Parts: sequence; structure tokens; C-alpha cells
Amino acid sequence: MKLEEFRINIARLSRPELAVLADVSASSIKRAEEGENVSPLTRARILAGLSKHLGRNIKLEDIDEFKD
Repeated sequence: MKLEEFRINIARLSRPELAVLADVSASSIKRAEEGENVSPLTRARILAGLSKHLGRNIKLEDIDEFKD
């Protein structure tokens, strides 16, 4: 599933809300959603923010944009 779809349909978060949870900028979330390169730290923070919000572990494999 793409990050944007996951954020909207599963987590039900806006970009700014996820940015606060993940401790990254909203523009970093946007770049990740558009398939641009983001740092491993940014990826980890986004996954941690989603995991924290949903109360379960969200893995790298769950988000298409993060696959190498």
C-alpha cells in the first residue's frame, strides 16, 4: 500500500498530524508519499509515528514507497 493511502485510509491522519507524530516535517511526508528519496532516519520516524498512532508495529514492508 502506498504511504498516502495508508496515512489516509488506515491511520486516518493528515500530513501535519503524521509529521508531528513522526517528528519530521510535513514536506518530508509529502516527499515520501511522492516516491522521492527520504533518509533512513526519516523512514524510521514515519514508521514509528504510524506505529505509535495505531498501537501496532508498522513495518517497512507495509509501505510500498519504502521498498528498495
